[in-house]
Amino acid sequence: MHRRRHLRVVPLLNLRRQGEQVKAEYPSLATTDLDGLIERAQTQKAILEHERRAAGRDALVANGEPDRSNPYSDGRSPAGLGSST
Repeated sequence: MHRRRHLRVVPLLNLRRQGEQVKAEYPSLATTDLDGLIERAQTQKAILEHERRAAGRDALVANGEPDRSNPYSDGRSPAGLGSST
């Protein structure tokens, strides 16, 4: 379910960003609050990412895996990925 929502939010976010770039060429976009729509889509994307991670943690805990909400809380980072912050 979360994946389907993500598949709708990301294209809308991209479409709204593109609209912002061409807004001067299309008078009908002049009255559209594209900045607000972009902000809304970014917020929705962040919420879905949080839900996706929580669902993954819940699935691991339900299957007997230890709860490792943040395995890099001691400042380590995954090899080759740079800083954990």
